[in-house]
Amino acid sequence: MSVDPSSVACLLLPLDGVSLLVPRTLVAEVVDLDTSLTAGSGLRWGELSWRGLRIPLIRFEQLLGETPSAPGARARVAILKGEAPDTAFFGVVTVQVPRLLRVAEDQIVSLAEPAPGGAARIQVGEEEAVIPDLPFLEQRLSEHPSA
Repeated sequence: MSVDPSSVACLLLPLDGVSLLVPRTLVAEVVDLDTSLTAGSGLRWGELSWRGLRIPLIRFEQLLGETPSAPGARARVAILKGEAPDTAFFGVVTVQVPRLLRVAEDQIVSLAEPAPGGAARIQVGEEEAVIPDLPFLEQRLSEHPSA
């Protein structure tokens, strides 16, 4: 099977009612969610100890104005790489295991205007997803430093 050289390896991060689509290179690791974590309020849902670091843990659904359900047994955390020093890494709670997807520009159909925190709302094949606005998200995390 040949790979289209213009396609990008992405991860589809399934959330509650929506999915995020991010380039694979932004994902440092996918780890199990410790379901004993106590959820915080606001953008920062909690903190996660990862490789000796304390990193913010978010539920992206809250940024979209939704109330996510409690994470189940299949929930994972996608550790994303940030650019700002105080958000070098942060975790996004997913409702199940993220899925690898190769995406070429001609496969993307632009949908409605994105919600706050989303750079674009798109459809790739049968999948509807939000491409997150990572600089906006990192700025919001910096403005809300505690869970």
